[in-house]
Amino acid sequence: MKNKGHACRQAGFTLIEIIVATAIMLVFLSVGVVVFVNSSNLTKKSETLTIAQSLAQGKMEESLAKNFTDISSEAKTAFSQEFSDYNYEIAVIFVTGEALDVPVSLSDYKKITIKVYNNKLQSPVQFDTIKVNL
Repeated sequence: MKNKGHACRQAGFTLIEIIVATAIMLVFLSVGVVVFVNSSNLTKKSETLTIAQSLAQGKMEESLAKNFTDISSEAKTAFSQEFSDYNYEIAVIFVTGEALDVPVSLSDYKKITIKVYNNKLQSPVQFDTIKVNL
């Protein structure tokens, strides 16, 4: 026997429930997209910095491998081939023993400064060292 006075309730979701669930899902997805984009940008910046540091270290090693008298300054120059968007500059100055707090003559030390530039970096990567004339 059917109950004629009562409506039959069917299983399922109402339109309002679907709209609310969709809105909540869109909020979470938009937050996820923002986090993904930010982490992607940070990864690119980190990669650029790591490459610049590696290139600076390589130039420093080249300078230190030279004889003391052959080490000299170089104007801003682009790296070759795949790193052509990076530039380097080498500055060499004589350092006195007084500045280093050691008793030596004026020309026994050279301060070598390597700077590597890239447009994506806020400031250049800079490495400094002192070379001794032995």
